[in-house]
Amino acid sequence: MRARDIMSSPAVSVRPSTPVKTAERLLADRGFTALPVVDGEDRLVGIVTEGDFVAERFAESGHERGRRVADVMTADVIGVRPDTAIPEVARVMMAARIRAVPVVDRGRCAGVLTRRDLVAVLARPDALLERDIRDRLAVFAAPDRMRVEVHDGQALITDQLDSPRDRTLAVLLAEGVPGVVEARCRVAERT
Repeated sequence: MRARDIMSSPAVSVRPSTPVKTAERLLADRGFTALPVVDGEDRLVGIVTEGDFVAERFAESGHERGRRVADVMTADVIGVRPDTAIPEVARVMMAARIRAVPVVDRGRCAGVLTRRDLVAVLARPDALLERDIRDRLAVFAAPDRMRVEVHDGQALITDQLDSPRDRTLAVLLAEGVPGVVEARCRVAERT
């Protein structure tokens, strides 16, 4: 599973010139934690978060308040590519202690991925994941050829035939199912 599979797209974004109040209202109304900041060509130039607004509003007295998003945004943005694997996205977010990450395709903001998106995927029941994997595998394999077991998002596929190419394809198809964290495929033991 890749960032593009679960990101929110198109991204709701703001411009550096957007008034702070407008961006705050957008966050509050939509229930977002962050907004990508893009230029006129939708190129990512920053991110503005709930934390940025709270820090700005409750700064020590004498601090000049920002009027535009450019005054409060973070310009040094951590982003991921659409093809970034979800476990890597999660590691990046946890290491940087961020709640949302823009998904960037050739410099343009293609979407946003949040911790909530990750949790929603992780919450999918294993039985549903097994069914979705079986449906995908049915494209190239008879229903009784590959057995699928999923535990906590980890998929194990047992193939009755010894075909490395098919096992590779089975793993790719399984990992494309939202909620599958990792997939492995092995050859069934002969009795």
